[in-house]
Amino acid sequence: MLKITGLVLYLIWIILLFFKLRHAVKTKQLSYKELFFGNLPWYRNSRNWILILAILLCEITLDLKTFYLLVLISGLLLILFCGLIKHFKLRNFYSVAALSLVGILLAAISSAILYHL
Repeated sequence: MLKITGLVLYLIWIILLFFKLRHAVKTKQLSYKELFFGNLPWYRNSRNWILILAILLCEITLDLKTFYLLVLISGLLLILFCGLIKHFKLRNFYSVAALSLVGILLAAISSAILYHL
């Protein structure tokens, strides 16, 4: 039951992230801090608590293959979000490239770990 709860909370956080990105596309203003973590202090923002609980539940209850598969999917979603940010020209090229590099490294490392498990 806790496995499903952790995955659902993580999915809710991804959906909220997508809605924030959609709002940034409409207003043509994007701050990575506000996109991923919000503009409130971390302990007052419910999105941060959803992410903390989701990661904690997933780390405790999921087996290693499933956890690294979740990390791989997160890296691919990060690359997708960077593509959307670049497509709508919300940030300059270098900041999008740096965030894309983080997504590529996350996906590559987790896929290498998954391959060896």
